[in-house]
Amino acid sequence: MSGAKQITVNESDWQRAQRARQQLAQVQANLPTVLADERRQMQAELDRVRAAVTSRQDRVEGKLQKLSKYTRDLERRTDEKLRAEADSLREETRAAVGGLRDELAKEREERRREFKALDERVAGLRDESDRAGEAARATFEDAVTVHAVIRDELPHERFAPGRLDRLQVRLDIARANLESQAPAFALTQIQDLYLDLSELRAEVARLDQEWRAAQALAVAALKNADRHIAANATRPVVDAEGRELPARLDVDYWTGGDLAELRAEIERLTGEVSAPDSPYSVERLREVIETTAPQYGERLDELVERASGRLLASQRRVNVAHRIAERLTANGYAVGRGDDGPTYAGEDFRDSFVAKLQHPDASEVVVEVAPDGDEDMTVRILSYETAPSEYERRERIRAVNEALRADGLRVGEAVEEEQAPDPAYRDLKAIRQRDVQRQDARQGTQQGTQRRRHGS
Repeated sequence: MSGAKQITVNESDWQRAQRARQQLAQVQANLPTVLADERRQMQAELDRVRAAVTSRQDRVEGKLQKLSKYTRDLERRTDEKLRAEADSLREETRAAVGGLRDELAKEREERRREFKALDERVAGLRDESDRAGEAARATFEDAVTVHAVIRDELPHERFAPGRLDRLQVRLDIARANLESQAPAFALTQIQDLYLDLSELRAEVARLDQEWRAAQALAVAALKNADRHIAANATRPVVDAEGRELPARLDVDYWTGGDLAELRAEIERLTGEVSAPDSPYSVERLREVIETTAPQYGERLDELVERASGRLLASQRRVNVAHRIAERLTANGYAVGRGDDGPTYAGEDFRDSFVAKLQHPDASEVVVEVAPDGDEDMTVRILSYETAPSEYERRERIRAVNEALRADGLRVGEAVEEEQAPDPAYRDLKAIRQRDVQRQDARQGTQQGTQRRRHGS
């Protein structure tokens, strides 16, 4: 017989369920404050957008001051609507994406009706070439002005790619017609061109405002997710009865850096979303707001639960080792002291807990309680005896199993290892000081289990 035996110890499902409820209760207790902070963050981002949109609108209106009497009223009404929409930006900007496009289609028809009503003042001029020519030339200059405003102030290529270039071609044709024939004959053509430019200005401004608002809300949602994660990077530790203990749970440490990876992922996405030239569409931004950002909160809950389980499992490894030591001391063994005292491998609380027990006859037993997955454990009892006795080994394992089961732990049957115990496990000083590989989220994989079993 090899003198090396393994026992698998499992945590009960009841304990897991209890801890999950305790952690959830803590999250819910902070919910009102969290929601208030989220609303403030979102409104702050929307206020920033409103300031930028208002500043641009000031510049646009300044450039449109020189419009003629034939178009001035139409653009004034457009500006009033754009300002009203900018002033009313709220978190409710999360409305359905298709809503604005439907509204733009309705407004396009309304704009044409308004322009037709405004055009009644020149409807009778078509037989009066001088006055009709005056209207044509004035409207053409207004079209040139609106074209320049779109070109210089609005992101037309993002929301209406190619349309301004096509209108530039029509503008050149209208200019040629004004120069080659009586201006009165070009009036209808120029009015249609102007109306298309006016519609393009309003449409791009509205779509840009919608995109900016969605971008602001997405950025706020991501920042809120990151702030929530940062606030929960360390958590209170509770016992099985839900009482808070004088300790803190370092979530990143106990998840092997997974919390830091989650925050890095959020930071990358925030950079992509917040970039002035971000390729994210309104639809994709709304997905970030409504799906991606909330999922980060769910992933945080999973990490907190995993970290909590690993921390408690670490403490249970000590308890299990202590319980085994109690049984062995009844057989004349004593727990090692000093360099031979119990220790975590590499002094890493996430790793195996190892204890050595010594007998007056120079025999030694090393107990290794290693993590197996997030919350279970594998116990190895390594016997280094001067006078090996398989009967005594079997009785020792039986007594250990009885003690652990009496503590309410689910204990599997002992499995004998094929190889003899590695003598290196007798050197607890080396185990304490060695640079062991840190346990991470992949604890319990076959590779990790083999490393712990063979001490490599």
